[in-house]
Amino acid sequence: MEPDAPCDGFNDCGDGSDEENCKNIQCYWSDDIRCESSGACLDSWKQCDGWEDCEDGSDEFCAAEDCPLSHHFCGLGSCIPDTKLCDGVGDCYDESDEIGCVCTNVEFQCEHSGRCVPSSAVCDGVPDCEDASEELICQSCAERGLWQCNSGECINDASVCDGDKDCSSGVDEENCIAPCNDLQMECDGGCLPKYRACDGLEDCSNGGDEINCTAGGCSAKQFHCVDGSCLLESQLCDNQTDCSGGEDEDDCGDVPPPGFPLGLASRYIPDVYVTASSEYKSEFAPSQARHTPPNTPGRCWVPSSVVDQWLQVYFGKTTDVTGVITSGGGSNWDLGSWVTSFTLAFSIDGASWSPYEGSSNNVQVFQGNRDRYNKVSRPLPTPVTSRYIRLHPTGFEGWVAMVMEVYVTDDENTWMTQDEYVTIGVGLDPDDPAAVPKIPDLHMTASSRGAKFFPWQARLNNGKEQQHGACWSPALGYDTNQWLQVKHDKVYEVAGVITQGAHNLDYWVTSYKLAFSVDGEWTMYTNSTGDGEEMVFQGNRNSYRYARNLLENPTFALYTRFYPLTFHNQVALRV
Repeated sequence: MEPDAPCDGFNDCGDGSDEENCKNIQCYWSDDIRCESSGACLDSWKQCDGWEDCEDGSDEFCAAEDCPLSHHFCGLGSCIPDTKLCDGVGDCYDESDEIGCVCTNVEFQCEHSGRCVPSSAVCDGVPDCEDASEELICQSCAERGLWQCNSGECINDASVCDGDKDCSSGVDEENCIAPCNDLQMECDGGCLPKYRACDGLEDCSNGGDEINCTAGGCSAKQFHCVDGSCLLESQLCDNQTDCSGGEDEDDCGDVPPPGFPLGLASRYIPDVYVTASSEYKSEFAPSQARHTPPNTPGRCWVPSSVVDQWLQVYFGKTTDVTGVITSGGGSNWDLGSWVTSFTLAFSIDGASWSPYEGSSNNVQVFQGNRDRYNKVSRPLPTPVTSRYIRLHPTGFEGWVAMVMEVYVTDDENTWMTQDEYVTIGVGLDPDDPAAVPKIPDLHMTASSRGAKFFPWQARLNNGKEQQHGACWSPALGYDTNQWLQVKHDKVYEVAGVITQGAHNLDYWVTSYKLAFSVDGEWTMYTNSTGDGEEMVFQGNRNSYRYARNLLENPTFALYTRFYPLTFHNQVALRV
């Protein structure tokens, strides 16, 4: 072979001997670079050229000074030619090549991203900017069904004279004439939203919004126990006795529908999947229509009108709906609003809808809630196969205010086939388990392993042909900082993960953390509150069903790590 063939990253001998022990062999050319894991030698000009030549991608782990001339340094450690800057296409993984662009006089600059798009794209009816700013400038506030501030800002009509200054100048709260509407109370000659009453803050000069806000020593937004203690309404009907007499667990509604919750409360269903006919304010958007855990502040969905309103949930898959659970506005709205009756409609494509008729030929009207906080369960006599559900309130007390959960059948594997996401190829195809997954075994590693629980056993659905035991499990007796690592075939924007426990064994992980890396520097995934606290994800409840967690902030990564925290009997993961 040629003298520069050994350790060049190619198998020239056929048996691979020319690519062995490369870390101990001097590169033929003095200016060659080495791959980190294999030690293979590469031409120096291949470093930071935007293409991964090393198997581990280490030739593209770059610092700014490593970029060749006429190249731009991407914030995630790679280089691209300057010709790709500000061309309207994000070539860097972090799209930094489209940030801070100075557009020419024949281009339009997008408001949010700063990208430059051709002037021909402006007002052509097709959004080219992520925020559609090149199309929105073509419409007046009135054309968009909005109210115009004197600064040119557009706000919802419902925000005018509602007690909150939504225009920067506050003009939306000027010249407001009482009487106030059903969503407001009089305050200092104007109107105050009812949801700001009894919140512990005096908004009215006479304190009228905080009068009559206690009962038996408890605030109007608390539940009064017979023993005198006060509970948050989220502590009611949570299967935990908080009042000494247990009355906080009385009258807690009906048995849940058969099957499993779709995932509104657990946030398996992302915000963008929950929409509605309208919203009163962003604080009461349709995505707020979720039951929240005990002692957790919650919201609810509140529309801007009570006429012809609906709340819609997209499942991201086709499944059989077995029923719904609903609650009122609780103390999150005006202390006295809930839906008393409703109808349901279903759709496969989101365009054509069929009202639920049950066993009759008439649209079925379901009885809703009886108070503002207790849950009611409404199973469907006949389950419906669907991808969308709409709940239409037909009766209400006070105003329409509600949260809900949808129940579906045990539809394992359906999260694997979604329109919005693709798997990177770690798990096995449940419909074709013999198919070779895209991610090879050597790209699945771990801090340690116990017995025959190899990292490459940690593939979702692995073990269908085995009697038991397929999973990754760390060695016993090691420190608690164990991890399972997956190297992707390229950098992806990771949107979520799915986990299982061991195949046919009573082992699974009940909680875990995630970390991501592009260049070997690891970053723990943190929660969305901005306090920097590492996010703890809820894991599995048994060894075989999927547990899915979507990331509120999708992350660019070449590597993903799972750090098990708590477990049932023994750490066991398939991902």
